[in-house]
Amino acid sequence: MGQENQIAVRPVHGLEPFLIQLPPRSVEFRESLQRWIRSHKPTKNGIKTIIAITLNVICTVYQAADVYRRIYPGSKVAANILLNKHTHTAWNAFFWLFAVAATIANMFVAQLWTSWFAEISRIEALLKKILRREFLLLMCSGIRSFIVVPALVFGPCWIVFAYRYAWKAIAWHHECSGWDYVILLDGVSWDPFLSNRSLVGTATILATPGMTKMDLFRDVRTHGNYIFKISQTSNSTLPLSSIAYNLTGATYTANNITSSFNVTPFLSFPSLDIDTRDHSIPFLRPDDKSYPPSADLIYRNSTTISHLLTTELLRLASWNFSDCTKLKACGMQDRTGGFQIALGVVLIEQVLSSLYCTLPSNSTVPLL
Repeated sequence: MGQENQIAVRPVHGLEPFLIQLPPRSVEFRESLQRWIRSHKPTKNGIKTIIAITLNVICTVYQAADVYRRIYPGSKVAANILLNKHTHTAWNAFFWLFAVAATIANMFVAQLWTSWFAEISRIEALLKKILRREFLLLMCSGIRSFIVVPALVFGPCWIVFAYRYAWKAIAWHHECSGWDYVILLDGVSWDPFLSNRSLVGTATILATPGMTKMDLFRDVRTHGNYIFKISQTSNSTLPLSSIAYNLTGATYTANNITSSFNVTPFLSFPSLDIDTRDHSIPFLRPDDKSYPPSADLIYRNSTTISHLLTTELLRLASWNFSDCTKLKACGMQDRTGGFQIALGVVLIEQVLSSLYCTLPSNSTVPLL
């Protein structure tokens, strides 16, 4: 019964000349793509526009990374760029190479884009309706031709400084979210140091509520000895009132207990289980003594890891310039005094950085 219902499929003889051989899918797709490219072949102006847009996008991304590493000198991005003098030099060279290349490309398409914008926006007709006077129209045309268009053409060479300023101004007021302390480390600059070589730095520690000010004093008779102590407090819960440091032996003394610490290649306090979170980011840069210290410290033992202290950014002083003597940091409350001990070492190095970055060209920083 089953065999009676089956239909035998037999080859059809004599129809072979009429059969259509379909090409493989890959061949069909390739031919379709080639036809589309031929029908949508960009014009000469289109090619110029594509090149200009591409260079401007590359330049913008590159400059954003440069702004980030300048705002956050202790970041991983900054550490990779400043790996050595060669990487730093190469980074700066490509920074201006991309900026100049994008500017040149903008010069070739400026007239094209201006005409396109005028056609799309109908700006000429709109201005005639609003201004109605010939001299006002000429004034607007002059502003557009000699101020607006050149500013946009040369944008890759100047706009980075504008958003660097804006970014840093915003970042300064919004860092340390989720931390217990907001800290301003203020190292002495060169001129005040000449008149008072004892008081060399101040740490202002802000909490909610309360404020503590700790001053850093240098022993003018003995090289490498410092005292970090509380000078002003309000509702403070910090456990240590005074800490002594000996940089020559890399030791600190608190509550009559002396222990050691490390500053190279990264900052750590073995006896307190305080370590640098990312060992690829150096605490100090021997090739640039004016560079601020980079610390991202955590408690690390066999059971727990928790944040303790991190340096963030230098204070903005004026247009495109930072106040290299003032470094913002964030901290977490602890009962052992580890936060204060680590903060003192960071402030000492910030003082040295401040002296070098404000040093006149004909002077030399004394042995501290």
